[in-house]
Amino acid sequence: MKYVVYTDLDGTLLDHYDYSCEQAQAAIDALLHREIPIIPVSSKTRAEIEPLRQRLSLTSPFIVENGAAVFIPDSDVFQSFDKAGLKKQGQYWVKSFSPDIVYWTSLIEELQVSVVDAFKSFSQLTVDEIVELTGLDHEQAGKACRREYSDPLYWYGSESQFKQLELLCAHVNVDVVRGGRFVHLLSGADKGKAVSWTQRQYEQSRGSKPTSIALGDGENDLAMLACADIPVQVKSPTHHFPDFHHERLYRTQQEGPAGWNEAIFALL
Repeated sequence: MKYVVYTDLDGTLLDHYDYSCEQAQAAIDALLHREIPIIPVSSKTRAEIEPLRQRLSLTSPFIVENGAAVFIPDSDVFQSFDKAGLKKQGQYWVKSFSPDIVYWTSLIEELQVSVVDAFKSFSQLTVDEIVELTGLDHEQAGKACRREYSDPLYWYGSESQFKQLELLCAHVNVDVVRGGRFVHLLSGADKGKAVSWTQRQYEQSRGSKPTSIALGDGENDLAMLACADIPVQVKSPTHHFPDFHHERLYRTQQEGPAGWNEAIFALL
């Protein structure tokens, strides 16, 4: 195994508008044929990622809720991964980096007292509101609500309120990161930490260092891109490339999954 591919989902492997990955299917097939792991690294929940993995025939680990936790399938393939400190949860071993949802519910309630009428947390939105904001259908929106480690914010406040939010969160060691559609609060976790930990597992279990390729489109992907051997910024239809520099950076000409497909074939 010479490579491991870490990928953001929304706006990267999945189209920003219709969540299709059809335009990336050729590259997905090529990676699977070469037995190169494809590891989703997303703000999505476990409930959202599981059916996608099944649909794409992915058997590798996956990273949920902006790096909050790594889910490793309990199979012989990953028997040599270090399980010290991991929690067994159903058919997975779980490495968590973030407090659970109870912490975030309490913190968000406190923040809303100070930053008034500026945001709603994901859990405060109705399923109909989530459908309208994201374009997900009702079933997908329901799965998006099943959060275990985070509660993203739908932001409609001013820039001055956003700076106020950042200051308040800094006092409790929480980072505020803009994603494709929502604002994310992170404590002790980001996509980079989860990817670095997962990459070390592959290195130690295989006795060699595979080249890591990471693909993302948003600001919340930068920590992941920074720790990859080859970072890829996928062009977005909704925003410019976030400011990022790396000697091996690849920026796609095409958007979303078409750009994902472009990058994989260009690199491999």
